[in-house]
Amino acid sequence: MSAQQLRAAEVAQAQAQLKRELTRVYAQACKGCVRKD
Repeated sequence: MSAQQLRAAEVAQAQAQLKRELTRVYAQACKGCVRKD
C-alpha cells in the first residue's frame, strides 16, 4: 500500500467517524427539541 493510499484510507476513516459523531449529536439534539407535547 502506497503512502497516498494509506492517507486516503485514513481520511475516509476520519470522515466516517465524524459522520457517526454528527449523527449521534444530531439524534440527541432532536430528542431534546422535536417533542410536540
